Amino acid sequence: MNFGWETEKGGTGPVGKILKGVIMEDQEKEKKALHQRGPELGEILQWNREALTGKYRSQVMDLLGLTELEIWTITGCPVDHGLLEALIAVVMEASRRDLKEEILSARIRRLGREAIAIARLVPSLGNLLGDG
Repeated sequence: MNFGWETEKGGTGPVGKILKGVIMEDQEKEKKALHQRGPELGEILQWNREALTGKYRSQVMDLLGLTELEIWTITGCPVDHGLLEALIAVVMEASRRDLKEEILSARIRRLGREAIAIARLVPSLGNLLGDG
């Protein structure tokens, strides 16, 4: 059943075109509003948006959703928040820049054994890191 969101051939139907226009208009209004608050805030939010909509967006969200208990169970020690922040930052930057998996894997490995263990809590990052 087609409700106008998409045509059968995969193109956008009339409702989809209207919604796309509204969304684009809202994004432009949001950009202008952010810029009025200060260019730095706009740049920060743009960076975050790129990271959270990029290639590794689901991995970023999964890392952000880990509990301290999950991490403690794997690492055997209290959470090193600095290390967790570094791991999240590495994956966010890879997402924002659409880096190749090999580059992301190498950067995670450079953070050390504990970061690798935490990354493996996210199945897709565990697959990316492989056995080792």
